Amino acid sequence: MAVLPSTSNTNQPEAQGFEANLDDLFLRFAVGPGRSMSINTAPLQAQAVNTNGTPEDFQQEFGQIYSRTDFSGGSGLDKAHKRNGTEVDFSRFWDSKGVDVFHGDEVNSYNVHLLHTTQDEGINFSGTNNYLVQTTNGDLYVTDQAVIYKSTDNGDTWAAVSTGLTINYNFTGIAAVGNRLFLTTADGTSGSELIEFDGTTWHERATAQSANAGLTGVGFVKGVLIISGDDGELERVWATSPFGKTWSSSDLADADALFSFEDTHHLSQVTDGGAVILAASTNGDIYSIKEDGGVYSLKGQTSIPFEEVHSIAATEGLVFFGTKEKGRDVGRFYRAELTVADNLYVLANRQLVKEWVIDGVDPTPHFMFVTRDSVYCGIKESASKSYLWRYFLPTAGIARDLEMNTAGGYIEGITNVNNKFVIAVAGVDIFRETESYESTGYIITAIADFYTSEKKQWVGAKVTTNVVSSGSVKL
Repeated sequence: MAVLPSTSNTNQPEAQGFEANLDDLFLRFAVGPGRSMSINTAPLQAQAVNTNGTPEDFQQEFGQIYSRTDFSGGSGLDKAHKRNGTEVDFSRFWDSKGVDVFHGDEVNSYNVHLLHTTQDEGINFSGTNNYLVQTTNGDLYVTDQAVIYKSTDNGDTWAAVSTGLTINYNFTGIAAVGNRLFLTTADGTSGSELIEFDGTTWHERATAQSANAGLTGVGFVKGVLIISGDDGELERVWATSPFGKTWSSSDLADADALFSFEDTHHLSQVTDGGAVILAASTNGDIYSIKEDGGVYSLKGQTSIPFEEVHSIAATEGLVFFGTKEKGRDVGRFYRAELTVADNLYVLANRQLVKEWVIDGVDPTPHFMFVTRDSVYCGIKESASKSYLWRYFLPTAGIARDLEMNTAGGYIEGITNVNNKFVIAVAGVDIFRETESYESTGYIITAIADFYTSEKKQWVGAKVTTNVVSSGSVKL
């Protein structure tokens, strides 16, 4: 093996043609005809760290400076520097709580602020069948076992509805059609019914077809009622328009069902997918229902392997759905696109957006709600806390949003009234967004290693706020 020339084994290095010494190693310059050499000294520059600068600033002599002033890209970024990173990584971070990272001051400049708090309304649900809807006139209704509560003041106060209601078994679903309600009920011994409420009077519209049947849910999408029911062997799904309809007890006959599947699973949520109605099932399938000349038919079926689909929503040409891994308490939030193949409408380009794995907790997204710029879902994160999670459409980012801190439970209903959220946490209560702000919040940025193992130096942080009339702002 050749011995490298160094100060310890080489005498008179210049006589041997060595012209440079680098860390005690003697080197020769590779110069010659056509290979001239020039030596320049790098100008010394004072280190100037601008903490208000752009996210990643390269400076000569002193390396790279990493800063963050925009967090609108959402959570989930573990490392700030990735060779296969995306163009929005400069605005992403690892995790947050109590901070609105998506809605800055659009007039002046981007900023973050604390989220609003929520408060429970004192209903104290007796059951877990707590389904929430809002009618066209702004009234809110929520079910609890065989009771329905109503609010006419944007969720500030609630009272049980007793006018003409004679049902004595549990509600399994509710849908608002204008100012009317359609509800399903289930009872293992006396059958079940589809009931309509016009605000003052209750009407029995259809009954299940077998003694041990139970209607398991109802949704209203694209002018159509989607009704599901369990006959003891199969879960069946019907589609019918409620407008100008003369109801009869045979409207939910087994032969009229659009499709069916094993009754160990149930239909979870339906949504307007644009060209079709999308119905999600806990058997792992998403069904596409299409109307043609007043006739509804099944026009596609997308299987999500090894997953139970518990929620679904669609907006701006994108489809979002929440799942639970079969056999494990793992919740996932997916994004996909609706596509047509052989006259069948199926989901394609499925991408995993967020996964929740929490010891001892089932964090499955059980309900989704769409606004102009966001998709919300509810996640139970512990025995004492549940949260809204928000997917922000402009940046395709997701982050934790409003907190329900009385007790943890599945979020089975979300709506927005007068620019404030009203949320039904199953088995707990109705929660309403307040005008007050959280007292604390945090943002955890991603790890910054610059692809090196050298020591890094924390420079600082800066917060700019409006005038504080009382209390203090701590950093």
